[in-house]
Amino acid sequence: MAGLYIHIPFCHKACVYCDFHFTTSLRYVDRMMNALLSEIRSRGKEFPQTVDTIYFGGGTPSVLTASQTKELLGTIYDSYTVNGDVQIETTIEANPEDITPEKVRDWMQAGINRVSLGIQSFNDEDLQWMNRGHSAEDAVNAVRVLTQSGIKNISADLIFGLPNQDKNSWMSNLRQLLTLPITHISLYSLTVEPRTELAFQVKKGITKVAGEDMATEQFELGQNSLKEAGFEQYEVSNYAKPGFESQHNSAYWRDIHYDGIGPSAHSFNGKQ
Repeated sequence: MAGLYIHIPFCHKACVYCDFHFTTSLRYVDRMMNALLSEIRSRGKEFPQTVDTIYFGGGTPSVLTASQTKELLGTIYDSYTVNGDVQIETTIEANPEDITPEKVRDWMQAGINRVSLGIQSFNDEDLQWMNRGHSAEDAVNAVRVLTQSGIKNISADLIFGLPNQDKNSWMSNLRQLLTLPITHISLYSLTVEPRTELAFQVKKGITKVAGEDMATEQFELGQNSLKEAGFEQYEVSNYAKPGFESQHNSAYWRDIHYDGIGPSAHSFNGKQ
């Protein structure tokens, strides 16, 4: 049993808080695709385990066209030994503005059966401050398109501890999310990472993030609200309906082997 992670280092926009390895320039997508395909072919021949989960992370993997995603998956199946006994969990991280019925249909035909959606907030002012590329309405519509297309395993991210976010606004976010047919939720605390736009704003006094007490209160509100809604907390930040825990992410904590493909991915062979 093993997992495969593919890092797609492209985004349409740079979020103020993000310190992941990414670029908003799409001029090298084709060259990166060739490099990823080459790495998959090379590494797959040497990987000794059977792949049980596949995860496209980023960056924003939904920036790729559906045909590019399909080509990556086809090459994975040609190069690695993939578990053929069951439909393996195959996740793609996506932003709401990239979700269309046509793209989701093509994803599903290629083998994608789980989508991790970066909603972050249902407050349009917060989304604009974060420099997100979608609105609250876009997020709701994205979930609708996914469910109508047949994706039953949908994860969504929310961020708490945002500037000017009080108890009531955080609860409004949670209530809105819980009206949607979501099976998995990740609640992340806003953190100030070095060399980000957020760090610059905080240093200059432009932005003041939530204090520790407020962030703790919002964390606990999230715990309680999701528990009441039938979600089980199985990691610090992750909650799932029974049977919908992320198989790929859970494997990281069980010393299961995984192979990382792409410029900011790493691997684990059981020892290092």
